[in-house]
Amino acid sequence: MKKVFAYIFFGCILISGKTQLVNEVKTATSFPLSNAVIYVDDADDALVKKAAELLQNDIEMVTGKKPVLVNKISATTTGNIIVIGTIKKSSLIKRLIAEKKIPNAIKNKWEAYRVES
Repeated sequence: MKKVFAYIFFGCILISGKTQLVNEVKTATSFPLSNAVIYVDDADDALVKKAAELLQNDIEMVTGKKPVLVNKISATTTGNIIVIGTIKKSSLIKRLIAEKKIPNAIKNKWEAYRVES
């Protein structure tokens, strides 16, 4: 099962090299936002949920399509998934760290994000 996750964490911004984050042309490594799903844990802070809603609105203003906001990811969840949350309260982020699918290096940072494919 191939899924693309973008991890947005509250910690320090981590960008390596000269990564181009926005492109109008679809490439093999593109992360299209027009079919994205935004995940935020129900147990996370209200401000995290608000950030997810604001991102949802921003994506709609740019693409004309409003991504679905979900609090559960299942086998039937399709498209690109944007995960927003905190390490302390998001069960999915905790699980991904435990499974070593995302590094533990983002702990103790104020803002951080990670993009993986």
